[in-house]
Amino acid sequence: MVLAALASSLADLARARTRDADARRVEADLAAEMARLLLRGAPLAEDLPTAAARLAQALELNSAAIVMEAVDGERAHGGLPLREATRRLGTLLVGGDAPEASLRRLQERVVPRWSRC
Repeated sequence: MVLAALASSLADLARARTRDADARRVEADLAAEMARLLLRGAPLAEDLPTAAARLAQALELNSAAIVMEAVDGERAHGGLPLREATRRLGTLLVGGDAPEASLRRLQERVVPRWSRC
């Protein structure tokens, strides 16, 4: 019984690590795609809707938008400030219906800690 419980625990741990590795792979692919999209030289305003749609798709969100200004009541609308050091660059809006786990993932992994003040 002890060995079966240990094997089950190890299998659960392996599955959790696999899910985490898959999520990190998706995030790394998304970051590379965003870099290619934003660095190709087109006007930023043209690329933001595509970047937001790809972000929503990759993170399984109903919607996402990137705006180049602060949004009033951004927390209530699922908004995350986008910053570089102390300079505000814009806001990532994901909608108030975004699951808490998705918002937490965005805050912890997608919107870098160093960019939030």
